[in-house]
Amino acid sequence: MRVAFVCVENSCRSQMAEALAKKMFPDRTVEFVSAGTHPAKRVDEGAVVVLKEYGINCDGYPKNIFRNW
Repeated sequence: MRVAFVCVENSCRSQMAEALAKKMFPDRTVEFVSAGTHPAKRVDEGAVVVLKEYGINCDGYPKNIFRNW
């Protein structure tokens, strides 16, 4: 099963949702992904900082929902 978090730029909210879901459900019986309709060039630095405060490394990159991932 795959759960996709989708937003416009895939630079903040959807990236954070993907990272948090992976942290909350480490057994990975579900695949968590994120994507956007108009992806940004990079993940928002503010999102990276907030995730680090929770001990989560955000190593994602903005992905396009219309491409295979």
